[in-house]
Amino acid sequence: MEKDTAEQLLTRARGCIRIFNDMIEFAQCHCDKGEERVVRHAVGYTLSELLDRLMVPIFTDDPDLVPEGLDYGPLDGPKFSELAAKMKQEPPPSEPRRGHEPQGCERGTPSMDKDTAKQLMARAFDCMRLVNEMTEVALSNGDEDELRVVRRAAGHTIAEMYERLIDPVLREYPDLLPEGIDYTPLKGPTFTELAAQLRPASPPSETGSRKKP
Repeated sequence: MEKDTAEQLLTRARGCIRIFNDMIEFAQCHCDKGEERVVRHAVGYTLSELLDRLMVPIFTDDPDLVPEGLDYGPLDGPKFSELAAKMKQEPPPSEPRRGHEPQGCERGTPSMDKDTAKQLMARAFDCMRLVNEMTEVALSNGDEDELRVVRRAAGHTIAEMYERLIDPVLREYPDLLPEGIDYTPLKGPTFTELAAQLRPASPPSETGSRKKP
């Protein structure tokens, strides 16, 4: 991969990471503990896909592209050029994205504040825009095999964000879907239901746990 193309991809990937950090800070300030954990899970899984499938292979190919001052050594794994070479072979069939089913959670009225949900969605779609730009960068480069690596990385990254954050919010607030996008979320729990599953249990009250003599 040409160094200029790699730098353009990494610039957008770092933009996503800045948005992820902002999402977590926002959740810390405006969400309860369960809701914050949903956001952290979504960010963690999405970031993992972005790192494993795009950033780490690029760093392995060209260690000079690791940002200055960052003490980081890529994990063992294929280089980006090696992944691109594998794409010359027939790729395995992709698995359909599946929604999580709620466990022990009764469906009820939405409890997440709509303005909070709206601001989280704005950040999520800003990130998705940057991920889509990565495929445009790879497309302009003209190498079909490299384009397939980037498309696969982008697809897995977007799938995680939709499954773990965007879909749950849209099940609760369908009108938060940006205008012009024709999309129906998969069946699964709402954001509030996921938050209820992750919310720490309240400790038993001292008077309630005290036994009579």
